[in-house]
Amino acid sequence: MKRAVVGKVISLVTTLALVLSMFSGYSMVYAAGAFSVDTLIEAEDTTLGKGAEVVKDKNASGGKQITSSGERVDDPSTVKNPDVVFSVKIPADGKYAVYAKVIILDGGRDSYHFKWDGDEWETVHPGEKGPNYVWLKLAEKDLKAGEHMFYWTHRETLALYDAFFVTTDASKLPS
Repeated sequence: MKRAVVGKVISLVTTLALVLSMFSGYSMVYAAGAFSVDTLIEAEDTTLGKGAEVVKDKNASGGKQITSSGERVDDPSTVKNPDVVFSVKIPADGKYAVYAKVIILDGGRDSYHFKWDGDEWETVHPGEKGPNYVWLKLAEKDLKAGEHMFYWTHRETLALYDAFFVTTDASKLPS
């Protein structure tokens, strides 16, 4: 009997959240579970927003990559549903960097916005990286031990993202 009641309560709360998100313009953002530091995070395994599109790619580590579609986003404060959201478990206080395995074909599709937790959005213009996947440092920040949320969204569209990696040591990046 208790299981049935708990199941109905969960269904009711989920339904209410979905209905409210339709009227408020805000989408539900969740992360399936926190990723660990020094672990390859497949881009398609993160929580993806409306601007992210999963595409098959035989050269990507998991056989898929994501790209951003839609309008250019110059003002990230207007973003209600970032392209990528994931949670990471930070084991100890320190300076952590987020890297992305990317293909950026030209300077017209390179820029993006990011933030940690409730920080302000920051914008980066890394420039062309070529036709092959390379590891690009997206962000670096001093973080306290615990669980933290990373948010990323495109400014310009059509860069290709295969995976993410959070670390204190760039020598641990997968090849």
